[in-house]
Amino acid sequence: MKQTYKNNYRHLKRITINCNGGFILPSVLMISLLVTTLLLGIVSIIFFYNAYSIQLTKKKELDLACFSAIQLFMTDNNEYLVNERFMLIDSIKVKLVPKMDGLYLKVNTTAYNKFDSSSVNYYLAAKPEVPFDNAIIISKPNLRASVSGETTIVGNILGTSDKIKRGRISGKPTASNNYIVGNLIKKEDITIKFFNENFVNALFENNNLFDNSNYLDSDFELNQLTLKQLSHDKINIINGDFVLSGIIEKHGSQNQISLVVMGETIIKEGTISELDLNIMCDSLTIEENVKIENIIIAVNTGIEINGNSYLKNIQLFSKKSILINNCILEYPSTIVLYSKTEEVSNLNNSIEINSSIVNGSIILVNSNVGLSNNKNIITIDNSSKIQGLIYSENNVNISGQVSGVIYTNNFWYYKEPTEYINWLVDLKINRVKLDSTFLLPIGFEDNNRLSILNEKWIN
Repeated sequence: MKQTYKNNYRHLKRITINCNGGFILPSVLMISLLVTTLLLGIVSIIFFYNAYSIQLTKKKELDLACFSAIQLFMTDNNEYLVNERFMLIDSIKVKLVPKMDGLYLKVNTTAYNKFDSSSVNYYLAAKPEVPFDNAIIISKPNLRASVSGETTIVGNILGTSDKIKRGRISGKPTASNNYIVGNLIKKEDITIKFFNENFVNALFENNNLFDNSNYLDSDFELNQLTLKQLSHDKINIINGDFVLSGIIEKHGSQNQISLVVMGETIIKEGTISELDLNIMCDSLTIEENVKIENIIIAVNTGIEINGNSYLKNIQLFSKKSILINNCILEYPSTIVLYSKTEEVSNLNNSIEINSSIVNGSIILVNSNVGLSNNKNIITIDNSSKIQGLIYSENNVNISGQVSGVIYTNNFWYYKEPTEYINWLVDLKINRVKLDSTFLLPIGFEDNNRLSILNEKWIN
């Protein structure tokens, strides 16, 4: 009997143990579910990461296609003003739309495939090649030149003759024997007009002006509150004066705002703006303590820029006069005076720069050259510093320091009662110090090997 009980007890015990083992199944299922979920999550992350990587790779391919297209575009020096064109870069179609933006070339490149696109605006300028590898170029035929005062020249002088001697002016020291670190190079056929004036003349034309315009029938003051009143797609015609004032913020990649002002343009004291503006007006005054960027202004009469102002990437064009006092103009600033010398009133026009720093190009263009009664001139005082190009189709009077190139028909100097023609007096110029990345505006003949000035990605 006892034996039977023991056997039954052992059997019962085994059954009990086997029944307890059944509670392990939910735990196993839960763990399996968690492991499966984790694996699926990892697989999903890998999948989406790979998809994202593929998307980035394709986007990068589009970006590179834009860059490759602009490189091919720049090798073709004769067609940069042609309308839009298409290129095929590694099976990617790229659309290029070139357009002049002042004296620089803006090329919008867009590469696209079935799923995405990439677009960038490239701004192109010209490399300063021959003859701008010299420090000074004098185009006066049968040149007879003299050097006086504390003149130092680092670089070559290219002239229509090599007859340059040291001379004496009362009150000025005699130039050093070592006034030049470079060579005197003779070339008899240096052209006076090396710049194509059509590039400047086009800025003042009003062709098709009224076909697509936004009219404002009175004076207009542009500030942060009134910005929305101007069109970004049409030409804004202001029948009065235009005033820019206050602190104006640029939102996103807004299009350039184009304005035609029937009166004068005034940029008020203390104005800060990075708006991309293209303005045509009668006259321009920039008051003190102004900080502005990205503006092209073409003026029928005079331009006056007052003290302690900071301008960057600005292009100024005038038909009469440009006066700059105690300002800083950062690269790539461009200052251009265009004189129609058929009119007697335009024979005394001038660019005058006092106590200022200019990093860019200063250009005087005449519709006719070689006139004996033409007094047009670029004047740089001894407190100014220029890095870049000074180009004149008539006269220059330069006392300030120049890191770069001077291309002129005549040097002019006056000490009462005598006028000195092609006397280099107290001139300090160093071609070696010109920044190697410096680029010229487009329009100089035989000097149109293009390079990228700037790039702005759109998407």
